[in-house]
Amino acid sequence: MCLSICVLAGILFLISCDKQGPAGPQGPAGPAGAAGSAGAAGPKGDTGTANVIYSQWVTKQESDWDWQGQIYPHTDIAAPAVTQNILDSGVILVYMECPEYPDNTPVQLPFQHDADSLHFDFYDFVGDISIRCWMPTTSVVTFIPTTLYRYILIPASVLAATGTLPKDYNSVAARFHIPAGQ
Repeated sequence: MCLSICVLAGILFLISCDKQGPAGPQGPAGPAGAAGSAGAAGPKGDTGTANVIYSQWVTKQESDWDWQGQIYPHTDIAAPAVTQNILDSGVILVYMECPEYPDNTPVQLPFQHDADSLHFDFYDFVGDISIRCWMPTTSVVTFIPTTLYRYILIPASVLAATGTLPKDYNSVAARFHIPAGQ
């Protein structure tokens, strides 16, 4: 019986031994698999404006003007994006649209319809654009039609990459992907 117990103990000893040693070094990478199919296209993004900032069209009626004794009436447009950096090295374009003029095409300021009519120009400050109206032949402005204004701010970095800017509104809007409308 002693022999049976020894044989049984030997078998249990052999069965209970771990036959696996420590992990060996990692083997070489296998061959690359076949390329998967292309994923679905993402949604079309909005057209960018090349870091150009533009306002909505702002309507100014005669009552919106500060008449200052009727010599140089002016009206202000809040322009929070006009920074000292834009004033120092960028470009500020201001356009006017006047429904009373025959073709109602936006025009760049400064603007005069003809030699004897209203002249419009602007002054820019940090956070503000001031539109001024004056008459070349008299010292008194008596009427200002309802007009719309939009400003476009072009940082120096964009200006350097753009080259010469066109003057007409439609060309500027097309170049910088500025949408039409209010």
